[in-house]
Amino acid sequence: MPAMASKTITTKRGDTLHGLARKYGVWPIDIAKANNLPAGSNIKDGVRLTIPDPPATVWIRPTLDRLSVVNSDRIMVRLGPGSQYRRTTLLDSGSVVRVTAKQGVWCQVSAGPEIKGWIRGDLLSAPSGSQLAAARARAAAKSGETRRVASATSTRSKRSPSRTHVAKARVRSYAVSGRAPAVRRTRDVVRTALAYRGAPYRYGGAGRRGFDCSGFTSHVYAGKGVALPHSSAAQFSKGQRVTKGTMKPGDLVFFGRGRRGINHVGIYMGGDRFVHAARPGKGVRVDSLSSSYYKSNFKGARRIAR
Repeated sequence: MPAMASKTITTKRGDTLHGLARKYGVWPIDIAKANNLPAGSNIKDGVRLTIPDPPATVWIRPTLDRLSVVNSDRIMVRLGPGSQYRRTTLLDSGSVVRVTAKQGVWCQVSAGPEIKGWIRGDLLSAPSGSQLAAARARAAAKSGETRRVASATSTRSKRSPSRTHVAKARVRSYAVSGRAPAVRRTRDVVRTALAYRGAPYRYGGAGRRGFDCSGFTSHVYAGKGVALPHSSAAQFSKGQRVTKGTMKPGDLVFFGRGRRGINHVGIYMGGDRFVHAARPGKGVRVDSLSSSYYKSNFKGARRIAR
């Protein structure tokens, strides 16, 4: 049975099932089912389509409240406690999540306001002291309580001399600044992005089998605990707007032809280069912002808080 319609649209030139799915946060097959279309069918201009509601996450009453860390790369966060539920995003090793309930071998987790779902318990581990401290400091920074955390950390460290000097120094740095050191943040994002060079391009992809452009950027940032929508146009509305002359490594760079809006996104590396899921047959690669196509179609950049 088709999902309940959240809206009805009229298609425009260039619309595809995968493009509409990315734009509205649903799956191509659900749009096809809601409109009695064969999967993978082409869409004509001027056709009215039903866009179904995104699938809902199974969410039960919290019974736990503990921090855990993902212990492997490309771990699926699913809509419910079982492998039969769809994937919502992927998290990489080191991502800190909050476990709020368990159902069998599955843990209900959240990571920020936008990532909620279920991960198998064997893919989670207790965080190290530095990971735990950094996560607490980031949460405190968002609520404007950074200095209180620094004070509390200092008091705890006096009672617990076994904590390492490095961990305490990191907590103090994060708490005062409200963020991790800039060099480390940008290196982490760019290094993770470059690790996927050569991965295939796949429409709607955001994982092992390949990426499209916004699936690639959302996957890289999800591994850093930041949720981005799977849509280049939607990502363009996130973060802080920066000019081309003030871009830093890790910023998102956006492109689009003429007046048709945003249709491509990548991650700036510095040195006038960026890494992105280019197109079918090219996959994830590094290109120059000065090349004729990207120079003429550059639409702007955004800095995403990390």
